[in-house]
Amino acid sequence: MNEPTAPPPAPPGGPPPGGSSSGGTPPGGAAPPRPGNAWERRGELGFLEGLAGGLRGFVTSPGATFAETRTSGDLGSPLLFAILVAVVTGVIGQIWAMLVGSSMLTMLPAEFREGLGAFMVASGGGLVVGLFVVPIVTLIWIFIWGAIVHVLLVLVGGLDSSEAGFEGTLRVVAYSSVGNLAKLVPVVGGLISVVWMIFLMIIGLTRIHGTSEGRAVAAVLLPVVLCCVCGMGLVMVGFGAVMSGWSN
Repeated sequence: MNEPTAPPPAPPGGPPPGGSSSGGTPPGGAAPPRPGNAWERRGELGFLEGLAGGLRGFVTSPGATFAETRTSGDLGSPLLFAILVAVVTGVIGQIWAMLVGSSMLTMLPAEFREGLGAFMVASGGGLVVGLFVVPIVTLIWIFIWGAIVHVLLVLVGGLDSSEAGFEGTLRVVAYSSVGNLAKLVPVVGGLISVVWMIFLMIIGLTRIHGTSEGRAVAAVLLPVVLCCVCGMGLVMVGFGAVMSGWSN
């Protein structure tokens, strides 16, 4: 009789029983830590390169940039990013307005030049004041708008699978403020910036909280629609009061 042949040994390097091959989901199903966007990695890239990379990322490829953005820790980074965008946008916009005003002075009668010149000097002083006021206003806006959007996310079930919490929503609102750069576009810049920031917040909420686009749209657009309705209501009330005064 032939002796039984022993089974061949398992090939080396194979996955352990019940495990997964390299690159799979880590034990326990936890998602791998995010590397952070370019701005969050400015410590290794350098301040200016990190800022330029962050701006470029959120402008040209917001989905991929939000996907690598950290969901927790170092909340100061997104807040500082939003403040820098607001300050730079405000300074450039003010300088642009002063340059345009200077060119217009030569086209006006002499009796108007003195008054407008004094106004431009006052605008220059307002620029200095704005450097201190803009950061405070920016932080207030981020926390108020972030709280509104976060509450609506809870109501529509957009945080059921999220581990980022309120901090994640603040990050989205802060980084979405890059849309303020559109305010530098003459005439229509304000409207473009609002639409752009809404678009960025919807993308950011889906990437940071892992929610659906529908829930993200609802959380962002509901307060916008409510503000528009309230604004139209105030306009109608004011118009009715004026018309009533004229009729009397």
